[in-house]
Formats: sequence, structure tokens, C-alpha cells
Amino acid sequence: MKKTTLKIIAAVLCLAMLLPLAACGESRYKDTEFVAMDTIMDIRAYGKNADEGMNAAKNVILTLDKMLDPENSASTVYAMNHAHGKSVAVSSQIAEMISVAKDIYAKSGGALDLTVYPLVKAWGFLDEKYYVPAYNDIEMLLQFVDFSQVKLVSFPSSGTYQVTMPEGFEITFASCAKGCASQYAVETMRNHGVTSGFVSLGGNVQTLGKKPDGSNWAIGIQDPNNKQSYVGVVSAGECAIVTSGNYQRSFVGNDGETYGHLLKPMRHLQTANVFALKHGIVEGAAAEAVKGLLLKSISEHGDCLQTGFLGTSFIMDALTVCGAADVAYTLLLQHKCPSWLYSVDQGATTVWERWNSYTKKDGFGPVGMNSFNHYAYGAVLGWMYRVAAGISADVNAPGFKNIIMAPNPDRRLGWVKAEYKSAAGMVKSNWRYEGEKWVWEFTIPEGAKATVTVPGETQSSTYVSGLYRIEKNL
Repeated sequence: MKKTTLKIIAAVLCLAMLLPLAACGESRYKDTEFVAMDTIMDIRAYGKNADEGMNAAKNVILTLDKMLDPENSASTVYAMNHAHGKSVAVSSQIAEMISVAKDIYAKSGGALDLTVYPLVKAWGFLDEKYYVPAYNDIEMLLQFVDFSQVKLVSFPSSGTYQVTMPEGFEITFASCAKGCASQYAVETMRNHGVTSGFVSLGGNVQTLGKKPDGSNWAIGIQDPNNKQSYVGVVSAGECAIVTSGNYQRSFVGNDGETYGHLLKPMRHLQTANVFALKHGIVEGAAAEAVKGLLLKSISEHGDCLQTGFLGTSFIMDALTVCGAADVAYTLLLQHKCPSWLYSVDQGATTVWERWNSYTKKDGFGPVGMNSFNHYAYGAVLGWMYRVAAGISADVNAPGFKNIIMAPNPDRRLGWVKAEYKSAAGMVKSNWRYEGEKWVWEFTIPEGAKATVTVPGETQSSTYVSGLYRIEKNL
């Protein structure tokens, strides 16, 4: 694999550190440069424990490199990739990395997927024998790309962990290995008494404390179009700064297109299709094709959504506007994880930040990202008012002077009772099924009017304030 020689801090960081410290008694440091994870790495530590802390940090990185190298037959990852569906014991570090990656996988709607390794090899990014795979080859490999199929099990009594993947799956930590390695290295230096230093692992820079004189570090961001210059310098204390992009590893195919190493891991990323439909980016035949991809992805995932914070807030409306409100209701009524009713089954009375913020089996999730009343997945409540109950504001008549009343019922839900205290007064929409008959009762507040569309009809009618009842066979 190509050696990554892009050192983000390069001369900018070194110069910014050394010049101000020339007369400082605490400027004694130890540094080392070595190759790991196919990248030239630098570690620098200041102070009396610098040598011990630097060497310990280096050993942490080298050990992690040996564990994570998928082509090293002695590594843990190699064992996982060749386990043929059997469980493999892993270290606490690998278990933590998988756990964090799974959280990001869920929140990004599958954009980060560690099981993308078969595709990485197919494109030639492993051995630099670059190649644009045929569509059928990609489709065949994608059956082995689904991070949700990777199972991590912990055994608290023994403090051990096991990972199980389906036959044919292969995993790579390339997207997160250096970030985790720099974090572990900095913590190791801290545990050895080092209070100032940095770790530079290619596009990953992590600092420990501030510079010995108390000032911030100066971290140069390399220009991707000119490796001899920088686009800017970041002044920062203790933090991690990471850059990445296809400019680091790419090739030009026979078709003249440039292909980079950042691959789309999912067969049909739901969020991308949702945004295209919701915002009218595609029309006509293209919209129908995108709709088909979205419905196919939902079906392939067991009638479950695979969207993150952004995609989940729009997926119900996107399905409705493209004529698939029935699929939206299927998602609403789903009990498997991820779904809103899965959280309800675990005891939720509000909409949580995570589908599994609390589970009856494992208790509370990580406290760092575990709100029990959150707007992102809670966006479904807006859809329930606008679509299920059929109460919407008319953007051309602010203050609910005109109300859009257009419920889109589904027999599986059975009934809806909704009230909204608008600026014009209380708006009500109640419907229910009585055998083959659908009954809708709605209230328009005094002084307001409504544009009413009855389900199954295309023509709208204007209603003034009052209480109304409509019966229809649906």
C-alpha cells in the first residue's frame, strides 16, 4: 500500500514550537519518527518523563498496528476476517473501536462502515493496482458490506470480548485506526507524567496539553493541491485535528474519471435518496429511479430505516411526497431496532437521541450522547401532525389564518386524535375506521379558514370556521 507521507503539522508546527522555547528551561524534549499503519508518524514529548512517555506511546501504536493489519496473518483483524462466521476474541481496545464505529455508523445512516474492505481491495487501493470494477462485481461484493451484521459481545465477569461476522465479511479499521491510535498514544504519555507533546499520524494530529510555555500549538493544514504550501494554520490547545480526502489516494480510470479511496459503503444510501426526493433534486424518470432505490434499501434492511440525524428528519416526508406514505407508516409502526416503537418497547415516553438510549437488557447507553428528549428522531412527530392527522400551516397565510387540512390515513394505525393550539386557535383533527367506513371530524377555529383535501380525492375545498364530520368508504 502507498506510504502516506503527508505530515499535517510538518515544518509549521515544529518551527512554531521550537523558536519560542529556545531559552526556556522546560523545552527539553524527546521525539521519534517511525512508520506504522502505512504512514510516517511523529511523536514528541516534553519534560523530565519525555523519553519514557514517548517510547511507551510508540509501543502502543506499534502494538495496535499489529492487531489491526488485515494483511498480517498474526493480527486480530486477520483472524476476524478468516473466522468463517465463528467468534473471535478481541482486546478491549478493538472492542471500544468497534463500539464507537457502530455508534457513528448508526448516526451517519451507514456512511461509516468498517466492512467495506472487500470493495477497497476490488478497487486496487490495497496494492495500488487500480481498477474500476464492473457494476455486477460491485453488486456481488456489496452483499458482504453491512456493519450492522458485525456483532460485539462483552463478558463483564471476565472482562473479555468476542466479535462475530457472517461468512465472507471482512473488516478494516483504516478509517479510524490512526485516530484511535493517536488518542491511546496521548493517554499513554499522560499516564507516564508527560504534560506537553503531540502525536502526528499523517492526517491526524493530536496534542497533549499546551506547549511548555503555555501557548497554543500552531497546526498547519496542508494545501491538497500543492503539497509544498498550507491553506491555513490552526491555533489550538489540547485537541485532535484530522483531515482526509480523495486527494490523498486516487487514480484516473480509463473513462477519464478520477476515483478516490473514500468509498460509498452502502448499496443505496437512504439519506442521499431521501434528500434528492424531499428537495426536488430529481424529477420524472430520475425521481422514480431514486424512489425505487430508497424503497429497495428499506426492504433489504427488514423494513427499517438506515438514516442518521439528518436523514431521519426527512425520510417520512420524502416517502410521502413520492407516493409511498404506506412505507412511511411501515417505518412508524416498526418494532425492530432501529425504530421509534423499539424505543417505546424499551420504556420510552419521549423520543430519544439514540434508538437504544436505554434497553431492558443492557440498561443506559453511553452518557456522552444520550438525551432522552431529542429533536432529530423527534421530527417524526411533525410528520404525524402534518400527514397522519393532516394539520399543516399555509406558508402564504401566516398565523394559521388559512390551515391546510389533508390527512393521509392508514388502516394499520386505526385512529388518530390530534389537537394543535395555533395562533388562530385550537385546530382539531380526529379520524377513525368503522368497518369499511372512514370517519373524519375536524375543527377550524373562529376567524380562520381551511383548505381541505379528503383522502382519495384530488380537488380541495375551502371551509370556514366550525366543526365538521366527513364519512367515506376507504
